[in-house]
Amino acid sequence: MTAEVSYVGRTSMEAEVNVTAENPVTGECVHTNTAYVLYVAMDDEGKPIEVPRLIAETEEEKERMLEGEKRQEYRLTQRRRIDSAGNHQKADRK
Repeated sequence: MTAEVSYVGRTSMEAEVNVTAENPVTGECVHTNTAYVLYVAMDDEGKPIEVPRLIAETEEEKERMLEGEKRQEYRLTQRRRIDSAGNHQKADRK
């Protein structure tokens, strides 16, 4: 298993985790899955705090960062949709 920071926002960072399986007989390794884990930095009171920016230097790092930005935008869009749906359900109950 390997992990790398793939995106850093203002208060959060995303890690790309790649998992491989190894055949114990042949030693062949095969990629089995990838996960993106999001962490939010918090202060002692549980409030989000800013994190240092990630400086992408190589083309691979720059591409990983762009893809991370897309995933972050998707997460925010989904959150807005869920929040909006929740507000509509509350209004319908009144």
